[in-house]
Amino acid sequence: MLFMQHRQLTEMPNVRLPDLYETEQRLAAHLDFGMYCGAQALDMARSIFEESPTRGEVSMFAHVAMLQGNKDFPELIGDLAADPQDAVAAVGHAFAFCGKPVRRDYLGQWIHSDNPFLVRSALEAAIQHRLNLRDLLIPLFDHADSGIRTRAFEYAGVMGLAEHGPRAEEAAGDSAPDVSFAAAVAGCRIASGATIVPLLSKIGPSSSARDSRLATEVAFLTLNEENARDHVRALLSDIDTRRWGLLALGVIGATRTLDFIISDMAAPEFSRMAGWAFSMITGANVAEDDLELDEFPDSPDNPLLEDAPEEDAIEEALPWPDPERIAAWMAENGSRLSSDHPMLFGLARWSYQDIDTTQLEFQGRFRAVAQAIAMQSPDRRLPNWRSRVFLQDRQFRRDWQMG
Repeated sequence: MLFMQHRQLTEMPNVRLPDLYETEQRLAAHLDFGMYCGAQALDMARSIFEESPTRGEVSMFAHVAMLQGNKDFPELIGDLAADPQDAVAAVGHAFAFCGKPVRRDYLGQWIHSDNPFLVRSALEAAIQHRLNLRDLLIPLFDHADSGIRTRAFEYAGVMGLAEHGPRAEEAAGDSAPDVSFAAAVAGCRIASGATIVPLLSKIGPSSSARDSRLATEVAFLTLNEENARDHVRALLSDIDTRRWGLLALGVIGATRTLDFIISDMAAPEFSRMAGWAFSMITGANVAEDDLELDEFPDSPDNPLLEDAPEEDAIEEALPWPDPERIAAWMAENGSRLSSDHPMLFGLARWSYQDIDTTQLEFQGRFRAVAQAIAMQSPDRRLPNWRSRVFLQDRQFRRDWQMG
């Protein structure tokens, strides 16, 4: 349960570092206690997993097994997991709570395995924790397993491996949808936006909400405001993509769009996303700056979120903005917002370089700033906005450059 809770918290825009730190410490304590039980801990973790083979149970079983040097658990997970794709992510998540020697041992074995599940898990761990695969990556771009190809391109994009940009550009036309999506994202990051057209086509009902969100973030950091205008207009004009159009406005960071964003706060189905776009540009915190409605309306039915539990949870975590209070805030603070540069949380986007992570506070800000930093040059690594939190000099921090 704690593994699942931790993973969910990393996706929530309003979660603070102390909240993550507390959950990580509780999880680490549970794992440490389990290790004292030796073989009994492994048997118990396996029994719980077999009874309910979902993400949290997969992560717990994988973690205990790795720390005890068990080599057989991946095959069992691959055979029994309720969702094999989710299981790969869960195994990668478990790596975060293992020491470097354990990671290195398993990564080296799995990346050379004939078992696709093991190779996918190794790549997932390398992606989540920014582990160095060196030249081991190259043959994986042509692997017969599409899940391996997908993660190979995702890894190249996350790690800023610009030398693989041409491969990503070519693979953006792959017949496997997951491969083409990962390659299109990577191409925008490491091939100077060469895959912008296929990536823009991934935004909308034909893709998952998770993919549409990522595609919007990356694509509209690739385009300048002038080139983005028609694409944003198209997203905003369709009820099925208006959510992503509002997110795109936040990503673009143009202060001249704020009046439009505020006007969309009157529509309950778009109000909270409009509030997030407003925050992305201005840096205002709708909840903490007393810019919320006094009474929250019921969440409207939204077909986009019905089969997207993660995106639905993000929506529910966002505050309800009060258009009148927002307008009053703008009257008082709007003059300090520059119209000469794309803005991100009240600062010029280009000003985010090696920012002190104590300044970001919230997961939503970590994610947005990480994406912006990664797009500054093709060889720039995506900062690890999900990395573990530590306490130093009475401040909560994360080593997000190194993972």
